[in-house]
Amino acid sequence: MVMGASGSGKSTLLFLMAGIIPDVLPGKIEGKIERRVKSIGAVLQNPRAQMIAPSVEEEIAFGLENRGVNPEEIAERIDSVLKRMKIQELKYRKPSELSGGECQKVSLAAAIALEPEVLFLDEPTSYLDPLATEDFFSLLKEIDTEITIVMVEHKIEYAIPCVERYINLGSEGTITGQGSVSEIHGHTWFPEELRQKLERGSHQKKPEDDKLVLDAVSLSHAYDERVTALDKVSLGLHRGEILSVLGPNGSGKTTLLEKLAGLLQNRKESVFLRSKDNCLKDITELTPYAFYSSLLVLPQNPEHFFMKDTVEEELTVGNRETGRRCHTGVALFGLTRLLKQNPYRLSEGEKRRLTLAIAFQEERQILLLDEPTYGLDSPNLFPLAESLLKLKKRGFSIVIATHSAELAFLVSDTIMIIRKGKIVFRGTGEELSRKDEPFLRAFLPAWDGVNER
Repeated sequence: MVMGASGSGKSTLLFLMAGIIPDVLPGKIEGKIERRVKSIGAVLQNPRAQMIAPSVEEEIAFGLENRGVNPEEIAERIDSVLKRMKIQELKYRKPSELSGGECQKVSLAAAIALEPEVLFLDEPTSYLDPLATEDFFSLLKEIDTEITIVMVEHKIEYAIPCVERYINLGSEGTITGQGSVSEIHGHTWFPEELRQKLERGSHQKKPEDDKLVLDAVSLSHAYDERVTALDKVSLGLHRGEILSVLGPNGSGKTTLLEKLAGLLQNRKESVFLRSKDNCLKDITELTPYAFYSSLLVLPQNPEHFFMKDTVEEELTVGNRETGRRCHTGVALFGLTRLLKQNPYRLSEGEKRRLTLAIAFQEERQILLLDEPTYGLDSPNLFPLAESLLKLKKRGFSIVIATHSAELAFLVSDTIMIIRKGKIVFRGTGEELSRKDEPFLRAFLPAWDGVNER
């Protein structure tokens, strides 16, 4: 397992070993890589980047067909790997209709079906919920012992039981530690003092206003007759409130955000937004300008948000007021030293702080965040949490769809868990921690690392 902070070069090292980055570029790469295997499999950090076929079945078959595997054997391998990954129901689905976590499972299935000698995994559980993450590492332990696995992973507390050796990369891309995984077993990934400080800060104040800024009533959505993504979900959001939505892959979290954002069609009298005249109004009757001047969506991949060549330009594009508020956002989110950097070259944590700074300057009263912890290691979770609490303090109302119970417990006033499109829990983190149901307890934070797993 390759460990290290965001931006330390973990993925670059993995790509070099896997041959995804050519190691023959003059003046760019020093050293030599010798591969003594014939078959390599790789799963990238962004699963959608690997999706090329019109159905899941064809996606898994693609690599096997290119290797000349017999059609009958292809069919057997597809059914076998779908069963092992517990995604038989996805066989005939279109990848474009799948959630990020479901896409990740399909990418893993396609790689495993190739029966590679070496399997390279770049953040293989980045889009997976806690239950699916545990299932994935259980699956890794069952894989043929003749397969060598090289993995970059931030969810170390889950990965340790099936890892034999680790390498840790420092900020300069050099090896700062390596050895048996027993040397790091029991390490606490979440500093207790900082965690308690953030938790106290998140719950010292109740929402500033008892009036709703967003009210959703009985939201339902079906992508086709087989898949009901949301089933009569209702929620209210107050000024200065943070609501975190947790749930398994495909449970409807992203669909819920897209319904709230008007990106999926809504029926009349289902979503209401408090307008500037202080009245709740049906969003189907608002102009796009009136609606989106109050609400901003931050996608899973921050890159989709960027348009300019430097951080400084990103912070000023489209803003009529580029003076005091811009400088406040730069300081607030710790971007001062990054102003001349290209946004695409920032670490994952820095990219997310940049998108939050942009949101701060846009002055939208409501923020919808989709998987903001994607690609973040534990140390970077705390700066993200601090940034969100700063926005909360300034009156922003935030809905977060996330797999990170840790982030939810650090910042949320309310936690909501959905399963198969239905709400199965709504309350505070403290109330969730008192629940005995195994399904709900899977969404508790692993503050004590592997000791809790």
